[in-house]
Amino acid sequence: MESNNFKLIPIDELCREYNLSKYSIYSLIKNDPTFPCINIGPRKNYRIPYGLFMGWLEQRLKERHYYEFKVPTAEQLYKTGRS
Repeated sequence: MESNNFKLIPIDELCREYNLSKYSIYSLIKNDPTFPCINIGPRKNYRIPYGLFMGWLEQRLKERHYYEFKVPTAEQLYKTGRS
C-alpha cells in the first residue's frame, strides 16, 4: 500500500490535477529552492513528492494570506477614526 506522503507524481499529472502549465512548474523548480522535487534521471526526469508538495503549497498560501490581508493595529484604527 502506498502512502500519499511518499507518493511521487510526475509533472504532467501535477499540471493536470492543479491546472498549471509545465512552464510554471519548471520555473518553480529552477527558481524556488523550497519547491519539493526529485530528479530521478539524467535527463531532468522530475517527480514531485505529493506530501511535501501539499506542505509547500499550504505554506505558500499562508504567506500570501498574511501579506495580502494585514490586520491594522489598534493605533492605526484609532487614527482613522479620529480623522
